Amino acid sequence: MSASRDKNSPAPFASAEEHLLAALRCLDVLLYREAIRARRAASGDPGQRGLFVTDDELLALLERSPAEPLWSPIEVGDDLAALSRAWSAGRLQLRAREEATAEAGTRLRLCEVGARFDLSERERDVLILAIAAEIDLRYERIFGWLHDDIGRRRPSVQIALDLLAPGLEGRLAALQEIAGDGPLSRLLDLGAPADAPRLRRELRAAPGLLRWLAGGDALDPALASGVRRVDPGPDRDAGLALDPALATRLEALRAELSAPDARALVHLVGPAGAGRRSFAAALCGALGRPLYVVDGTWSMGQDEAGFDQLLAGLWRAARLEGAAILWTEAELLDEAAARLRRRRLSAGVAERGPSLFFFSREAPAPVEVGDAAVHDEVILPIPDRAQRIALWARYCPDAAPADREAAADAFRFAPGRIEAAARDALALARARGSATPNAADLLRAGRRRATPRLGALATRVDSPYHWRDLVVPREREEQLHDLVARLRRGPQVLDEWGFGRAMASSRGVSALFHGPPGTGKTMAAAIVAREAGQDLYRIDLSQVVSKYIGETEKHLERVFSEAESTDVALFFDEADALFGKRGKIRDAHDRYANIEVGYLLQRVESFAGMVILATNLRGNMDDAFVRRLQLIVEFPPPDVESRARIWAQVWPKEAPVDPSLDPAVLAERFELSGGHIRNIALAAAYSAAERGGRIGYREILAAARQEYRKLDKLVDASRFAVP
Repeated sequence: MSASRDKNSPAPFASAEEHLLAALRCLDVLLYREAIRARRAASGDPGQRGLFVTDDELLALLERSPAEPLWSPIEVGDDLAALSRAWSAGRLQLRAREEATAEAGTRLRLCEVGARFDLSERERDVLILAIAAEIDLRYERIFGWLHDDIGRRRPSVQIALDLLAPGLEGRLAALQEIAGDGPLSRLLDLGAPADAPRLRRELRAAPGLLRWLAGGDALDPALASGVRRVDPGPDRDAGLALDPALATRLEALRAELSAPDARALVHLVGPAGAGRRSFAAALCGALGRPLYVVDGTWSMGQDEAGFDQLLAGLWRAARLEGAAILWTEAELLDEAAARLRRRRLSAGVAERGPSLFFFSREAPAPVEVGDAAVHDEVILPIPDRAQRIALWARYCPDAAPADREAAADAFRFAPGRIEAAARDALALARARGSATPNAADLLRAGRRRATPRLGALATRVDSPYHWRDLVVPREREEQLHDLVARLRRGPQVLDEWGFGRAMASSRGVSALFHGPPGTGKTMAAAIVAREAGQDLYRIDLSQVVSKYIGETEKHLERVFSEAESTDVALFFDEADALFGKRGKIRDAHDRYANIEVGYLLQRVESFAGMVILATNLRGNMDDAFVRRLQLIVEFPPPDVESRARIWAQVWPKEAPVDPSLDPAVLAERFELSGGHIRNIALAAAYSAAERGGRIGYREILAAARQEYRKLDKLVDASRFAVP
C-alpha cells in the first residue's frame, strides 16, 4: 500500500528551470483557450485584426458588459471547456509537485518569491504572466493578438485582468493587487508613462528578479555602481576574534537574530578602518546571510527618482535573499534617514523591508528610521596595543616580532588601516628583493597610510630640521625630549603598566609652545613629531573657523576624527585665536563663542594623539586649557651665545660663505630671533648670487638693514658698518 502511494505521488521537480517551464506550459493552456475565444469573437478579416475597428466591432463593444474581456460573448463550448479543465488540472498538478519538491528539500525560487512576498494564487499567476514575455519572444505575438493591437506586445494590466479576473467585482480587487501598493508592486515594473491609464501599462518583471530566479543575486543591475554585495563566509569574523569584547557582542546579536522573525537595526560606530563593515559581514556570515553595502556618498548624489529606485531595489533584494543592508558614510546618514522617512519606508525596515539593517557612522548619534525588535549600538574603537600587535602579526607573520611591536607603537591604526599598511610593507619588501618586511618597510608603509583626508583644513608640515638645528636653553630641550618620551612610551605606561586604567589617564599628549615670533616653536613641533614617528599637520584656522553657528565645531570634529584614525599630530599655530579666553556673555555671539571654546576644551582632552598649540601671547590663552596641558614650553628670545650658535649653523655647507665672517660679531650686533636670522641669511645669499660673489659682511648687513626696517626697529648706523 505504501509502494502504491509512492507510485501515485506527484514527482518533485528536478530543478528550478523545470518548475518554471511547467508554470509557463500551464499559462499556455489558458492563453490558448482565450486566443480561440478572441478569434471567434473577432469580425471582419482576421488578418486585419488590430489595424482598425469595423462597424460591427463598434456595435459589439457598445453591447458588451463593462469590465468584461473582448471575447466574453463567446460561450465556452465542449472544446473550450476541455481547455478550461486542462488549465485547472495543470495548476493543481503544479502545486502538488511544488509540495513534493519542498518535502524533498529542493529550493524552487519561484515558490520562494510567493512565500516571501505573501502572494495570493492570482498574484502568482500575474507574476508568471509578466515573466513569460521576458524569456520567450513568441509571447509578444500572442499578447499583440489578445490586445487587438499589434503594437502592444507585452502583457498589460488589462490582459492580466481579462485572463484572471473577469467581471467587475473581481476586476476591481485584482486591479488593486496588480497596480496598487500590494506586495506584487515590489516585483513588477509597470512600463509606459506613469500618467497613462493603468489598464494600458505593461507588466515587466522588476530589475534583478529574473537573475535571482536563474540562481544569481537579486540586485538591480543599475545599482551596481553604488551597492556592493558581500557573500557570507566562514572566515568573515576571523579578524574580530582578536577583540574579545566585539566577539562577545557578535555572538549575542547572532543568538538574538537567529529566530526566523527576528528584526534589527544596528548602529555601527567607529573611526574609518575600525572594522564596521567587517563586523556587519561577520554577523551576516554567522547568520548565513548576504550583505549589501550601500555607498552613502553615492546614494546622496541620486535625484528623487534615483533614490526611490535605490530603495525599491534594496528592499526587494533583501527580501528575496534574506539579505542585510549596511548604509555607510556617517556624515550623510541623517539625510538618508530623512529620505527614508519621507518615502514612508521607515516602517519597511521593521515590517516588509530588510530584517537586518546597519547604519555605519563615525560618532555616536541617534538615527531613527523605524521600529525594530533589536535596536542596538556597537562601538568599534581603535584597538589597544596588544590587539594592534596581534593584527600586525596576522598580516605580516614573517616580520620580526620587535619590528611588528615598533609599528604597533608608532601607529594607533584601526584594523583596516593596519591591513592596508601591511600590504604596502610586503610590496616594499618585494621591491628590494626580499620576501620579509623589515622595520623600515613597516614604518614607511605606516607613514604612507597615516595621511588624513583633511582637504583644505590642514597641511602637512615637512621640515628638514633635527635636534642639532634647534637652539633653545638646555632646560627647554629637556622638556621637548620628555614630550617625545611620552609619545613613545605611552603604550607601555598606559597599557602594559596599567596607568591608563588605574588613573583614567588621557591617552593623548598636549603641549603649549609660547614665545616671541621666530624663536623655533614650529621647528620644535616638527622635530618632536618626527622623533615620535608621526606626521605633523598644521591646522588652517581660516578654513576651520566659520561665522555660521555650529560649523566650526563640525570642522574641528572632522580634524580630530581624521587625526585619531590616522595617528597624526596636530599643530595649532596662533592658537590664541581659537583657544582664547572665554568672556562674559553679553549677546548670542558671546554665548556661541564660549560654546566653541568649551567644545575645544573637551575635544583636546579626549584626543588620543598629540596636539601642540603655539602662541606668541600666552596671556590670551584660556586658563582651562592651560590647566589641562601636560607640558608648557617657553621659547625665549635667544641670548648672545644662542644667537652665535644660530649664525654658525644657518649656512648650508654648500654655500660660498666668506671665511672672515664671525658669528660672535653678528650675534653681538643684532638682537634677533632665529627666524629673523634665517631671513637675513637667505636674503644675503640671493644678493651674493646676483653679484656673483661670496656671502660676506656687505650682503649680510644690507639684508639686516631690510629686516630691521620690516620689523620697524631703529636703524643704528654703527650696527651696519662693515667690521
